Amino acid sequence: MVEEKTEETKTTEDNLIDSANKAAERVEKARDDLAKENDRMENLLARERLGGKTEGAPQEETEKTATPADYAKQVLAGEIGKV
Repeated sequence: MVEEKTEETKTTEDNLIDSANKAAERVEKARDDLAKENDRMENLLARERLGGKTEGAPQEETEKTATPADYAKQVLAGEIGKV
């Protein structure tokens, strides 16, 4: 009867150890996956920053207004005022 309890205890302890080992393996795998994802995100951010992209709002381009000299050149070239 004493031997039966020790066998049950050993089996329970073995099950607990197996469960703990499996949980540790899952944690290690998740850690490795997160490290890979972190490296990937760092590379993406570095490429964006080196590529000239910013996180700010896009700037609208303003229309270039013609200077009087440019206007005169266009009139003399016949580009403006054609009827």
